Amino acid sequence: MKENIMTKRPRLALITLALVGLLAVVLTAFGVVSARGNAAVSDTTPVMDFQDISGVLVMNPQIRGTSDPVRTVDGISMNIDTTDLPGGAYTMWWIVFNDPSKCSDGECGENDVLPPPGTVGAGVSPGWVPGGIVGPDRKGHFSAHLGLGLDGAPGQVLFGNGLTNPMGAEIHVILRYHGPTIWNDANALLEQLNSYEGNCTPESSLGIGTDPDAFGCWEPQATVHKAP
Repeated sequence: MKENIMTKRPRLALITLALVGLLAVVLTAFGVVSARGNAAVSDTTPVMDFQDISGVLVMNPQIRGTSDPVRTVDGISMNIDTTDLPGGAYTMWWIVFNDPSKCSDGECGENDVLPPPGTVGAGVSPGWVPGGIVGPDRKGHFSAHLGLGLDGAPGQVLFGNGLTNPMGAEIHVILRYHGPTIWNDANALLEQLNSYEGNCTPESSLGIGTDPDAFGCWEPQATVHKAP
């Protein structure tokens, strides 16, 4: 039986992106604008909640915000405006499928990511882009740009060649929560905003361990941009 993408549970968790779900959503709009002399393509998709149902991460139908990328031949820029996030520090992770036509079952998901780096058919490449801090209003405003290749990545690329097909790639975007902002420790704050495990206790994230000071990082929201 063909697996529905909405029930897939990609475990980027175990390749350094633990317990991250990659779930497709409906593409809501396409537009064409001009930017820097290149034809640019933009679209808007909803940002939605993750919900843990008996250990399976699924996309909650409640829409929390919007994600607006602009694609050019030089890279992809993205603005995310969302609400109802826990206050604190966040990283943002993009999972790039440079050739989504080669994703399994007609949908890009777990089978196309695991095991790395052997899965090369869809040109998968997950990596960090700047996150940010959410205040007491629980509103998140995140902006990032991903250029071409490894040199165009703003930070860590877990595997693959980064973004190589900006006009045709499928992009899964995941917001990861690192707990209340650690204002009194600059190094800890830097880790919260720049690394997958900043302020996280991996055992706690996986639901094991008894350390009362442990913090289990998690992914409250995500969105998916299909290839235009």
